[in-house]
Amino acid sequence: MFDPLGIISPVIVCIKMLFQGLCRDNVDCDDKLERKSNKKLHDWMADLSKVRGISVSRCIYGSPKQEVLECYLHGFGDASNRAHCGVVYFVSYTHDGVYARFLTSRSRVAPLKALTIP
Repeated sequence: MFDPLGIISPVIVCIKMLFQGLCRDNVDCDDKLERKSNKKLHDWMADLSKVRGISVSRCIYGSPKQEVLECYLHGFGDASNRAHCGVVYFVSYTHDGVYARFLTSRSRVAPLKALTIP
């Protein structure tokens, strides 16, 4: 899936984890999926159909109508033994208030070889 800004990375990482699990279990392309994997696939397809309703403004200064006093990049990350991810927001302060805009996110499936989680 082509998602250079990571807008739907929470949806994409789910199918990547399912695919990694199938590869780990040596499931062939022609094999029938187990009930649990089949349910995960159908749940993912239901989530994917909702992606059409996602709307993200690409204009960073769309909300503030006043002079921007300060601006920051806020980054958040998380990791588990199955995946790790990060997201970056642009936060601006004006006399009128605080505005936050989504910039980008990334997610990756954790490697099959066990690593320690810091």
